[in-house]
This record gives sequence, C-alpha cells and structure tokens, in this order.
Amino acid sequence: MTRDPGRRAVVRWAFSFSNAGARYAEFGCSGQDLGRLDWGSIDARDFREPDVKEAKQAEFLVHGRFPVGLVERVGSRSAGVGRRTREALRGLDRPPVVEVREDWYY
Repeated sequence: MTRDPGRRAVVRWAFSFSNAGARYAEFGCSGQDLGRLDWGSIDARDFREPDVKEAKQAEFLVHGRFPVGLVERVGSRSAGVGRRTREALRGLDRPPVVEVREDWYY
C-alpha cells in the first residue's frame, strides 16, 4: 500500500504460512490468501505449542528490493533503536513514522 494514492510501485511479493525456509512451506501471493494465515498464532506471546510456533513463523517476502517510500510506519521496542532509526531515515522526502513501544515483543 502506498501513502499517496497517485503513486504506485510494482513490487513482487509472497508470504509463507510458516517458516519460508522449511521444505514443506506453503506460500500465498494474493490478498485473498491472507485470510489463510493463523493471525491468532502470529499475534501470540506464548508460542510453546508446536502448531502456534509453526504458524508464528509466517514470513512476508519481497523480491529484489522494497521501495522505502512505501513504508508508512517502523516499529521499535527501544528508544535507542527508535532514535537511530529516525536518524537513518532523516534524509528521505517523506520518512515513515517511527513508533517506540516497549511492550512489543515480536
């Protein structure tokens, strides 16, 4: 998704329903496939159960490179990393919002 409806970027992407590096990994590549993700497991903080652990390893994959102009928000768990992130993004025309949330885990 872009911030500016008039701007478009062609980015090849897919996502896995588990660890993308596993031999048995399955992949989706459409918005409709997003409903197949186990969002409860992805959001879980306790992932000791094997099925939850497996589903939590879902990955979003982009081929080649990702245009930084498409990034709307960057999350950081610590103020120090948030500060360094803002510094690294300072030269952009429209830097993304950097949000520090100490309660974030994954």
